[in-house]
Amino acid sequence: MDILKVRSTDTRVEAILSWALDKLAASNDRRLTILSEILLDLPNYENGEEIFDGANAMAEKLGAKLKAAIITDENLKKDNHTDISSLFKPKRKKARISVIYAKELGSTTEQEIFIGNLIMEIFSWLSRNPGPGGLAGLLVIDEAKDLAPSRESTSAKAPIVRYASQARKYGYGLIIASQMFKSIDHNIVGNCDSLFVGRQGSGSAATAAEEMLGIKNKIANLEPTNYAVKVNSVVPNKVNWMKSAMCLSHHPSKAPDRDKILEMAYKSREFV
Repeated sequence: MDILKVRSTDTRVEAILSWALDKLAASNDRRLTILSEILLDLPNYENGEEIFDGANAMAEKLGAKLKAAIITDENLKKDNHTDISSLFKPKRKKARISVIYAKELGSTTEQEIFIGNLIMEIFSWLSRNPGPGGLAGLLVIDEAKDLAPSRESTSAKAPIVRYASQARKYGYGLIIASQMFKSIDHNIVGNCDSLFVGRQGSGSAATAAEEMLGIKNKIANLEPTNYAVKVNSVVPNKVNWMKSAMCLSHHPSKAPDRDKILEMAYKSREFV
C-alpha cells in the first residue's frame, strides 16, 4: 500500500490489510480515517482464533502511518464521496459507460491510491445493491499489471483482488487487460473465467500465456486480430479461436491532450 509506504512481500501485511478492508467495506462510513482506526484497534482474536503472532503491533504501525499520511496530505483530508450509483445506473435505457482517466491525478502513487479507494467504494456499494439477475455491471481495468502486480504491493491491489473474488456473487463482473498476464497478481487471474489472448511479443510472454491456456506453440504465431479464447465455465480445458475486426472504436491519428480530454468529459455529461 503506497499510501503507507509499504512495498513488502510479507503476506502478513497483506493479511492485515485484507482484514481491515473487509471491516471497512462492511461499515457505513468508509473514510480513510475510519480505516486508520480499524488498523489501530486490531483485535488479537477474530472468531475466537488468534490472527497471528505480532498482528496487533504490525496493524498499529500501519494505522499510525495512515493517520500521519491523512494529516499531512491535502488530498487525503478531503471527505468528498463519489456517488457510485451514477457510474452504473443509466438514466435512459442504454447501458452507461463511465470512463475514469487516472493520468490527471499526477504521480503513480496518487493514481493507485485513488483507484484503490474507488474500487473499495464500488465494492461496498454493489454489496448493498446486488444486481436483479444476470450481469448488472462490469468494471474494466486497463494495464492491470501496474495496479495489481504479481509481486509488489500497491494501494489498489487488495481492493482489486477482493473485487475479483467476490463481486460476481452480487451480479457484477471484471475485465482486466494487460500485455503480460504473468505480471498480474495470480489471485486476480485465477478468478477470471474467460481468457482472450492475442499474439505475444516475447517468447516468455507467449510461453506463459500458453501454459495458462494449456496449449503449445500457437500464441507467438497468431496473426493480428486473432485470439485464443478459453471459457472454463462453458467448456473446461477447451481453447477456441476467434477473429475480430481490426478496431472496434475510432482512434484519431494524434492522442488527445488534457484540454481535449476535459472537453470530451464535459460534453459527455450532457448524455447521462
